Amino acid sequence: MQHQEKAETHIDSQKYEDVGSIDQPTPLQDAVLGDLAREKEVEKKLVRLLDYRLLIWAFWGYFANGLDRNNMPNAQTTGLSEDLNLVGNQYNWAITMFFIGYIVLQIPANYVITKVRPSIMLPMVVFTWGAVVCFMALVKDFRGLYGLRICLGLAEAGFYPGIVFLLGSWYTGEELGTRTAVFVAGSQVSGAFSGLISGAISTGLDGAHGMRGWKWLFIIEGLIAVVIGIAGFFVLPDFPHNTRFIKGEMREVAMIRLERQGRSGLVTGLNMQTFRNLFTTPFIYLFIGMFICMQMGMGILQNLPIILKTSGYSASFANYMMVPIWCWVGIVIIVQGKLSDKF
Repeated sequence: MQHQEKAETHIDSQKYEDVGSIDQPTPLQDAVLGDLAREKEVEKKLVRLLDYRLLIWAFWGYFANGLDRNNMPNAQTTGLSEDLNLVGNQYNWAITMFFIGYIVLQIPANYVITKVRPSIMLPMVVFTWGAVVCFMALVKDFRGLYGLRICLGLAEAGFYPGIVFLLGSWYTGEELGTRTAVFVAGSQVSGAFSGLISGAISTGLDGAHGMRGWKWLFIIEGLIAVVIGIAGFFVLPDFPHNTRFIKGEMREVAMIRLERQGRSGLVTGLNMQTFRNLFTTPFIYLFIGMFICMQMGMGILQNLPIILKTSGYSASFANYMMVPIWCWVGIVIIVQGKLSDKF
């Protein structure tokens, strides 16, 4: 539900251009509205198209996001600290550096997404953080690791709010819960997949071609994000008024759906009124508290491979044990999303 609130909160900041006023229907809108059966048919095609292009790419994008953000514990089990001579709290600080960059650009990214085409910005964001993760295989000490972790946080900051904004720009309130849950499940599935990759690397690639397992981990997982980012340039839509592959009746239906949801096409952007509305909404503080508690619990789960390895288990076993946990989390999230659409 938190993601649904975010999606609906940001809709008012979208800028609709060159489409005329929805209050004065175009001839095509009149034709669509006059034939309810035809409208339903076009709407079904529209939602299916969005699911195939926007939702699937969002899932894999967040899959890569979780894969590259949370791979430090997996890298730790395959020799990261030993090779970089990390001592004391240097490993923990490397984790923290990501969130410094992430927090700095989180709010500015919400503004940028209203000014730059999502089909350009979001794939570029994924491509950039994938390249950063690949370069992490080249670091020699904690300084290089710190610097690239900050860059990774800066690169990933715009993805989550951007996708939530874009989902809310297309899907109705009755559709949004399930779609947001599927999108978020990508990150949880990545936890299982990262465990599989790390387990395989620790048994098959650790030491191959003179490189330790953690270097292979960064290269492989970084390249996954690069490929997903490139694909996004070809499949991702922009907004209902300016998406190149959605035209005619389908575009009109997309605009009508927004109108029926009570969403404004007026330009507001991020201004003082936006912040006043935000900080005077009590639910925001409830969501913040819930999210903090959730992340504290997630911290324990994400470090489970390290806990298991220090308890005497092998690196491959410690990483493989993450697979069933994250698969179950992904299932729960999707079920919760579907229930939120119904109740």
